[in-house]
Amino acid sequence: MKDIDSARVEHRTPAQVGGWGYRLSGLGTTVMVRGGQCLVIRAKGKDFAVSVDDAERGAALLNSLREASRTNSPAAEGTSH
Repeated sequence: MKDIDSARVEHRTPAQVGGWGYRLSGLGTTVMVRGGQCLVIRAKGKDFAVSVDDAERGAALLNSLREASRTNSPAAEGTSH
């Protein structure tokens, strides 16, 4: 999670990314299996997108996990419950 800068939702079409499948374009890397909502993950300054159902939920979950991993102290990670 430490490598993820952010997650968001974008509407993309196959025409925007160069067709169906695994595509490299000016928008970054996209796995286009259907047009519409894409979960876009920004990591190490690059975007990776995949067209998925409920991309908003995926983005919210990744952003929440990213924040939680950044606020946990290293000492807290090593404790057991």
